[in-house]
Amino acid sequence: MPFSKLAQGVNWDLIMMFATIAPLVAAVNAAESNIMPFVVEQLSGILDGMGPITFIVVFFFIAMVVSQFVNNVAVVLAFMPVMFAFGQSLGISPLVIAILASYILNISFCTPTASGNAAYLFSFKEWISSGQAFKAGLVIQIIAMLFTALGAPIIMALF
Repeated sequence: MPFSKLAQGVNWDLIMMFATIAPLVAAVNAAESNIMPFVVEQLSGILDGMGPITFIVVFFFIAMVVSQFVNNVAVVLAFMPVMFAFGQSLGISPLVIAILASYILNISFCTPTASGNAAYLFSFKEWISSGQAFKAGLVIQIIAMLFTALGAPIIMALF
């Protein structure tokens, strides 16, 4: 079968989006960009004095909101070092942060840029309107944050 026929059904926009994520994350994390130190400085003012559970809920809420506008893979790669640094200062195991991050930041569905799954969902315009996809994504995000807030103490007790 000719490649041109195979390529007709491929969502090239989605593939191109993933191809651009790695260089963008590398740029954000590069020491020359000074982006991550700026983010840490800004978050320090917000997160200082919080207990471990409050930190988890607030930080993951911030990361979840950011992941709606910046692909969730980029958010995970950019925010994990910050999450680990703040979490360890509060006595939170890096394993707990990794478990919660892999859960909450992989459930990003409110906008097409949030994740590959969301982009795929929003591409079915003949079956699902953008408004319906956004509403469904918002419900999913609210449920995920509730599970994170309720599950954090349990996960922290286990690990």
